[in-house]
Amino acid sequence: MFQEKQKVVCISDAFPCTHDTGDGTQIGKTPIIRPIVGRTYVIDEILGEYIRFEELDCNDPNAPEYGYKWWHQSRFVLYKMENTEMAISMKVENSVFAKQN
Repeated sequence: MFQEKQKVVCISDAFPCTHDTGDGTQIGKTPIIRPIVGRTYVIDEILGEYIRFEELDCNDPNAPEYGYKWWHQSRFVLYKMENTEMAISMKVENSVFAKQN
């Protein structure tokens, strides 16, 4: 679907996320630092259905967030200006819906 170095836009922050510190203790936990709906990211690496953005990885081995973070491709679309505007609109609609319920 995607290729490395392509720009993508986050369209959903409900992630089936895989986060690993290397020792396996963080697998399945949603990281504090994660993609934001409507924001554009550059793909650094692809592993099956998951993509990684270097800017969201933590390189500090002493931090609890240390390690690579892999994000499911279904939560992103290829970058185009109209996709960015659509994602921002979806975030506003979702927040209004959440407040009503």
